[in-house]
Amino acid sequence: MLDPKEIPQEKRYELFKLAVEKYGLKPKDLGIDRTTKYKILRKQRKVSDRLLKTLVQLLPKQTILDFCGPASTAPLQSLADPTE
Repeated sequence: MLDPKEIPQEKRYELFKLAVEKYGLKPKDLGIDRTTKYKILRKQRKVSDRLLKTLVQLLPKQTILDFCGPASTAPLQSLADPTE
């Protein structure tokens, strides 16, 4: 199984912003509070491994493919695989 720590924080921030702004995911959907959401958007708080997994599980697979490109999709998709 992929170690989530292999996903750079900058990619995590971008994915978080996409999830919140384009897909309208709310803090409740992500298991965080509003303060945490705004701190992450301002890069005052890191996107945790748990939150990264939640993002990958909630976003459409095609969005992950478009966001990461085909070569780097496997690491993020393996986070969404519930069997691992």
